[in-house]
Amino acid sequence: MIMKNAALLLRVSTDIQDIDSQKEALLPVAKSMGYNVSEEWIFGQHITGKDDIRKGERVSIKKLKELCKTGIIDVIIIWEVSRLSRSGIAGRQFIQDFNEMKIPIYFKDRNIWTLNPDTLEEDVNSKMIIGLYLDIAESELKTLKDRTNRGKRKNVEHGLSTGGFQNYGYKVNPETNKIEIDEEEAKFVRDLFAKYASGKYSTAALTKYANTTSYLPRYNKTSRKGNFRTNSGRERDTSTIRWGRSVITKMLHNRRYIGERVYKDMITKVPAIVDEETFNKAQTFFKKNPNKIEKAKKYIHLLGKKVVCGQCGNSYYSHVGITGSVYLCTSYSSKSKDCDNIRINYEKSEAVIWDYLKNYSYYFKKIDETEKERITNEIDEKKQELLEQQLKINQLIDEENVKVRNLLNLVKNSGGAFKMEDIIQDKINIDREIANYNIDLNKIHSELALLDNRLKQIVDTNLTDIAIERIEADRNQMKKIIDSVIDVITVYKAGVDRILLQVELYGRVVNILMRRRVKVNCRYCFIDNSVAEFQNPMKYEKEMLLPSEIVTMVPVFDVTSNNNEVFDEDIFGGYSFDEMWDILIKYGCYRDYTPLPPVRRECRI
Repeated sequence: MIMKNAALLLRVSTDIQDIDSQKEALLPVAKSMGYNVSEEWIFGQHITGKDDIRKGERVSIKKLKELCKTGIIDVIIIWEVSRLSRSGIAGRQFIQDFNEMKIPIYFKDRNIWTLNPDTLEEDVNSKMIIGLYLDIAESELKTLKDRTNRGKRKNVEHGLSTGGFQNYGYKVNPETNKIEIDEEEAKFVRDLFAKYASGKYSTAALTKYANTTSYLPRYNKTSRKGNFRTNSGRERDTSTIRWGRSVITKMLHNRRYIGERVYKDMITKVPAIVDEETFNKAQTFFKKNPNKIEKAKKYIHLLGKKVVCGQCGNSYYSHVGITGSVYLCTSYSSKSKDCDNIRINYEKSEAVIWDYLKNYSYYFKKIDETEKERITNEIDEKKQELLEQQLKINQLIDEENVKVRNLLNLVKNSGGAFKMEDIIQDKINIDREIANYNIDLNKIHSELALLDNRLKQIVDTNLTDIAIERIEADRNQMKKIIDSVIDVITVYKAGVDRILLQVELYGRVVNILMRRRVKVNCRYCFIDNSVAEFQNPMKYEKEMLLPSEIVTMVPVFDVTSNNNEVFDEDIFGGYSFDEMWDILIKYGCYRDYTPLPPVRRECRI
């Protein structure tokens, strides 16, 4: 008998449930059916709640699909249907994906296959039964959530904690679970309100003051992990968390401090820390404060939402100052620099990017037919991927609409046993799912429109000098062009006063080299990353602790081919920033530019 290969999918909802017990139970099942299971074909994961395919697949499912695509796996064995998914939509989609790969799934608890393991044909009855079990699993999850929510509402009614961190100044009595005032923290809260209500402190000044006190932010103070992961994926120590302006502002607006506890549609009482007179006075100063108006609307930042940090992955933001303006990493703060990547001059960086686009991008420059065909093919491939996503979402919407029809038919054909009131909540949930899918469709439509616009630019654009002058007289039009042409600009510190802007546009990656504090002339160099590949030097400074002077001498560009169209055969191998700068000037890969007019914030007298 020829042994075939099986993969195991082990998924548990809590730490109490044991992945190993599932594994020990399924291995004999696989062996009895004549399947071989290797250790690397076993996928285990802790899951909570139901799958939402709009947010991406679970890691275990994704890795399992990648393995199945290799052709090694013949079947998948799972303990029970709910272990695949607690979402009827996501579960059906997972099964459909594996069916298309002709990979049968066996559910041990129901002794049922998605495909006949011998003929690889789908059985209609089995499909209906599995779908029913997926719907039941989703219904059980909903019941559990409803029960949990009812428990939380009951706790709120009686002034009890519902879990999680408490607002600063409050604590939970471990014996009664009641929310009480933490007198030590409450002193700090009252102090903040008193200072702001006095009119002598702005929120920025109040934040600076908070960071000079001995009071630590909640997460810094009570976290047991010692570290956490940011939205950008960086690991940070909780000891680095400091008071932020947004946190202080939210505290000053929080009505819980005057005894109002809001939970969904409920308002209940908790002990008050601040009197209403002080609280209302603070709100009055908020209304009078002109700084609360968003300043960003006064300016059109040409590179806004396009620049990211090459060191930590966070976005860069624009800071318009009285004496100068810059783009800098969002990890930067006035008290500490969690990221020491370089700041870039506002007017110079915008001028360099615009000058490069104007002289070398496909928006302004005619291209040969071969290059045009290559770019067109890349855009068409991306469009095809989006259209496939669009088709899949439309199918999911159709499935949701079928559910609605089934509910209505249930009421219609029940002979009065069911009424509309019985299905109204299910109908609301389905409508919500459809609304979410339509949001995803709108995003896809926007991306398709952007690709069509880029395709049109490549084929039709032929701007005159007068048209370009008109565009440059309007920063809104300049911003619109930059947004349509550039995908992302990544900033790297390539040594002391050396900047590299890595620009991704139309499927290309271009390295733009700049120098800071150059007074004689403004010049930048450029080269495609496919010709001279950039090697991030910051890793040497961080990981090997090399001084900045040495880092500037480390080869940060690697010319991997000696038959490119830019350099001759002598240019090959590794080069430092300064060496590459000189090479690019020698071969004419540079431009002198004029910084854009300065943008400054008005000084209030």
